[in-house]
Amino acid sequence: MGSDMERPSEFLLVASWLGLIAGIWTLFDRAEKVVSEEVRTAISHWLQSVDPAKTFRSWPSSFVSIFDGVFGSRHFSLWCFWRSSIASLAFVLILTFTWGSVHPAAFLYHFSPEQALLSTGAMFATAVIFNFIPDYLSLLKTRYIVGWMHPTQSLLKTVVILLFDSVASALIALSALFLVFFLFLLPIALLYSFLSGEEIASPLPWRDIGRDMVQYIVQGFYLSAPSQSGVSYGISFYSTFLTSLWVWLYALAGLAVRAGRWLGIGIRLTNRLLDVKGQPLRAIGAVSIVLATVIFWTLEVLTWVLLSE
Repeated sequence: MGSDMERPSEFLLVASWLGLIAGIWTLFDRAEKVVSEEVRTAISHWLQSVDPAKTFRSWPSSFVSIFDGVFGSRHFSLWCFWRSSIASLAFVLILTFTWGSVHPAAFLYHFSPEQALLSTGAMFATAVIFNFIPDYLSLLKTRYIVGWMHPTQSLLKTVVILLFDSVASALIALSALFLVFFLFLLPIALLYSFLSGEEIASPLPWRDIGRDMVQYIVQGFYLSAPSQSGVSYGISFYSTFLTSLWVWLYALAGLAVRAGRWLGIGIRLTNRLLDVKGQPLRAIGAVSIVLATVIFWTLEVLTWVLLSE
């Protein structure tokens, strides 16, 4: 039985990694195609500069231009909402594979021939409710936060602002959960109990409800669920971090290229493997894939070590 579980687990793990790097490349490749020549030149100069004092002076404004190119300059438009929703759905799919690699038995149960259609529909409905609007708001939040960054601010201030962006993404995801629960799920459950004639506790056990919600959220952080066959809330929660992840990868990958050139150890390598001058965003995308791959498999090894103890 163990080997039967290991095979789909390994397949889903590789599928989630391939989906992640494909998504990263798609974002940067799309950005390369749509940004203006002026923005592309500015990013290229930023990457090629070996002056450490200019580390953070130009990337925030260039990233806002990338945002505008990929999602549109008018945030409150159907075009922007459509693109944001497609990105959210793709990230939910990647996270579903990741969850399945951690809990293959639950994944195989939900996507068995008997359950696949129902589970797919349920997960799509969940993405529409918990991700489309929250992720759209998270996109707006990141657009404004990066736009507020001052071109000459220090490294520490920039890191603090990026951390604030990540915390704000978490708050948006949690707020969506509580709003959906109290405005829709709880009233529907009470109405069902009333219509079916079931006895409704009075007053409602708010302490138990709160405890169960906290348990549901905490288990979601580990891509787990209260029941072995349940779907983790972590899929919806982590999807909201898509734009924050993109900002971090853009900044870190750009700095990795710059650091190599500044130290004199990466000039030949970057010139040979990465077209920093002609295609700077694809160069950043390639380095982002390397960074994401290292982080992804490091977390996987740590998870395996912790679970095996």
